Amino acid sequence: CRHLVILILEKYKDITTQNIKKITIGNSDIDDIIYNNDITIENQIAIELIDNQYYINSNQQSETNVYLNNRIIKKNIQLHSGDVIFINNLKIVWMNTF
Repeated sequence: CRHLVILILEKYKDITTQNIKKITIGNSDIDDIIYNNDITIENQIAIELIDNQYYINSNQQSETNVYLNNRIIKKNIQLHSGDVIFINNLKIVWMNTF
């Protein structure tokens, strides 16, 4: 697994995230982060930069709840460093940038 991480880091070493304003997480090829399982849907989560602040929004059409710090996301919520996003069995710790 360690070798895989090193290969991924080497592959993406020249990519910058400073121009990224929005990312999506879901089970589709159009999502930026693909989390493919039986209950995740396309565009399950969107994280977007708005007025120099990051916000998370969950797709309300999904039957699967998305949690931020153990609370269900129902609307746009501002993210802070150290926030924990949980979707199905995927845990993401937000570090205040992409």
